[in-house]
Amino acid sequence: MKLLVLLSRFPHPLDKGDKLRAFHQLRCLAERHTIALLAVTDEPVAPESLAAVGALCAGGVEVVPLSRLSIGRGLLRAALRGLPGQIGYFDAAEAHRRLARLVERFRPDHLYCQLVRMAPYAEPYAGRLPMTLDYMDLFSAGMARRAVGAPRWQRPAVRAESARLRRYEARVFEWFQHHTIIADRAALPHPRRADVQIVPNGIDTAFFQLPSPRPALTHELLFCGNMGYYPNVEAACWLVQEVLPLVRRQYPHARVLLAGTTPAARVQALAAADPGVTVSGWLPDIRAAYAAARVFVAPMRSGSGLQNKLLEAMAMELRDSRAYLPPSFGSDGRRRAGSQRAHLRQGAVWVAGRHRKAGSGADEQYDACVSPTHTGLSRCRHFVHPRPASTNPYQSLSIPIDVGLH
Repeated sequence: MKLLVLLSRFPHPLDKGDKLRAFHQLRCLAERHTIALLAVTDEPVAPESLAAVGALCAGGVEVVPLSRLSIGRGLLRAALRGLPGQIGYFDAAEAHRRLARLVERFRPDHLYCQLVRMAPYAEPYAGRLPMTLDYMDLFSAGMARRAVGAPRWQRPAVRAESARLRRYEARVFEWFQHHTIIADRAALPHPRRADVQIVPNGIDTAFFQLPSPRPALTHELLFCGNMGYYPNVEAACWLVQEVLPLVRRQYPHARVLLAGTTPAARVQALAAADPGVTVSGWLPDIRAAYAAARVFVAPMRSGSGLQNKLLEAMAMELRDSRAYLPPSFGSDGRRRAGSQRAHLRQGAVWVAGRHRKAGSGADEQYDACVSPTHTGLSRCRHFVHPRPASTNPYQSLSIPIDVGLH
């Protein structure tokens, strides 16, 4: 089958969750289908990245840079039409023109669109081509969670963007015959939400293994991710400012490693203010960060979906790998009854307690994790142990696409 893929980021290097998902989906789908890719990007694409992705796309690769001018025009159009800013940011006239030429040349059998950000490009082909939309996460729910912790002056704008996203997520549903999501379809604002196929993220457990012998531990606590992404920035600040002081009551010299690409100024300031905090920036191999730490902590207060970092940490056999959702949120992003301050305090004490257990020589290799979109503990041993002979979690994407041919 000839498959046309639309992405809002070039899927290499593998430094962000949507890039990871897209790259491995391309890798698996290329085994059975001929792929052509159109990706818009607000970052330069290195030749080695173009080569890595080009090897998977026999139908060709179109990369459309997003200039400041095109972004500004897209945001203005979105504002005038009452559309979310996320949609306007990635909506470029040049990308529409190049997509039209690509469709004419490639003549795809199916169109696969990752994220609602790219839905405007698919809209002209609704009813003309079988199409699949991968929501991945619900941006509206993540934005609603972000509004809770945002400064008071930002909350009206964040809530308004959440409402626009919620309307748009429902609207674009009808343009596509097939729909996928990572985890939480219950929050999708559409009556046919039960028809959405869950295609979870996965990791290569053969790759994410501790080296033998294990290198010396350099940090007690680790948090990793794209450190320019707001939910990760918020989590890093909470870890250092709320959790670390409690840990240091028992371990005065406890150190924190914040590992990941493009650290924001707020994250860099954490290291500047505390010599026990290290901000690594981009690492060519993130396994080095996991191997250097005793406990992995992912205190996500906003965002949505299943975090790859949780699966990676457990596969790397950190003694304890957990995430904690401090405020109690429903799947729709609305905060449930209860004191946020109390939840935050309880969460910090809990993480400090887990660190103490990890340092005591306990034999547990895995414990539990909390999905950012759920409030209860979910046992996750099955993600990492025992290791299957072959791990290909993204292969299931071919199911909705193949169904679209019949």
